[in-house]
Amino acid sequence: MQILTGSADKEIRLWEKSETLKTFRGHTDCVRDLALLDKTRFISCSNDAQIIMWNIATGESVHTFYGHTNFIYR
Repeated sequence: MQILTGSADKEIRLWEKSETLKTFRGHTDCVRDLALLDKTRFISCSNDAQIIMWNIATGESVHTFYGHTNFIYR
């Protein structure tokens, strides 16, 4: 089983057992929440007022959504 976590260190990590498989970097403030879209993509929201869509396999950001002017919570 794999688990995604977001943290105040601004990073998102993909874990399997106790090993980090991938680290996703792109937010400039703490990560508030994550939502799985499908088997290949998830989104993250942060105190940096951004929502980022990520590709799980590559670790790359697919798109950044702007529009909020303050913290984003789910």
